[in-house]
Amino acid sequence: MIDKKVSRQRRAAKTRATIARLKAARLTVHRTNTHIYAQIVDATGSKVLASASTAEKRRVAVEREDLLLRRFDQLPEHGA
Repeated sequence: MIDKKVSRQRRAAKTRATIARLKAARLTVHRTNTHIYAQIVDATGSKVLASASTAEKRRVAVEREDLLLRRFDQLPEHGA
């Protein structure tokens, strides 16, 4: 099991070195059972240029729903 982990880390390091040598941005993706997270990292690997996630989309939807409910609560009663 450790050999498998070491092999994966070596392949990842080699790939990152190749991408750094090409001076290209890279896309990193992390997947969980519930969400997917993606980032675009600059060539040096020190700065995240953009990021997105399915969790972020859900958070924005919940915030929007809360805002709409607050606005609805401020409306005058219908039929009064």
